[in-house]
Amino acid sequence: MAKKVTKAKATAKRKKKSVARKPAANAQSAKATPRSAKKFFDLPCHFCGGDHHPAHCSTELCEGCGKRAEECKCDEPSRIAAHELYEWIAETLWEFIPKEATKEIEGQVEKDGLLKTVECAFKKYPKLFPWHLERWVKGAKKQPESVQNQYGDCYQYSLITLIGMDQGAGILEAFDPDPDSVRVVHGYPSLTESDGEHKFGHAWIEFSLLGQTFVLDCGTDEYRPELANPTTYYAQGRIQDSECRRYTKDQAMKQLDAKSTWGPWEQPPKDAEIVGWQGVK
Repeated sequence: MAKKVTKAKATAKRKKKSVARKPAANAQSAKATPRSAKKFFDLPCHFCGGDHHPAHCSTELCEGCGKRAEECKCDEPSRIAAHELYEWIAETLWEFIPKEATKEIEGQVEKDGLLKTVECAFKKYPKLFPWHLERWVKGAKKQPESVQNQYGDCYQYSLITLIGMDQGAGILEAFDPDPDSVRVVHGYPSLTESDGEHKFGHAWIEFSLLGQTFVLDCGTDEYRPELANPTTYYAQGRIQDSECRRYTKDQAMKQLDAKSTWGPWEQPPKDAEIVGWQGVK
């Protein structure tokens, strides 16, 4: 028997499960694991049209119609952040599809992305999903949603680590570096994979201590700070110093406020694969 969920129950369940997230970054570490040869470079957000992934969108939407707050015409609108709505859509898909259709749906997600898959699933199994789900995904484009797992959170990890030092906490504070020497660095390591060489965006920290420069890589998929010798680090990642951009904490915070992304903030090299990059207007 098909499950039926009222809007009130669905909303209550979503609020119980959802976890607010900060925008994740579009980067790949120098220690990346092999990935599929299929790559995706441009993922405009379904909810606001911005140059970021829907799971990273903080745009305020109406929970009833799925439209942006300024476009909503509902009598009693209930507001929700786009990334929370995206999370609820993902939970809804896997909760309500028939078990026998799981493999088929998983394959379509890999091909078309989550939102387009949900739109198709709703049409195929209209009685299984909450009535308002169709409004949330209407007009979704094919856009792979697994990019966040492939590209990680290195830009966010690096800046948060730097902020932690100013607050007298965190691993960077433990090293007690020269405060004026600390920089967030955005660069482009190159990796050799089965389908050739690829250059990716990545972020790390550099600082000086007792006259020597160190690299602190804060991780990509997980927060795992590791200290490294700059010469070795750059050689292993085949990083070109001329392509690196270095920011003080104040400079980095201004970029974050102005461009609403953890990075990158400036035009990447033409041969670098940066998911979602469309330039910052």
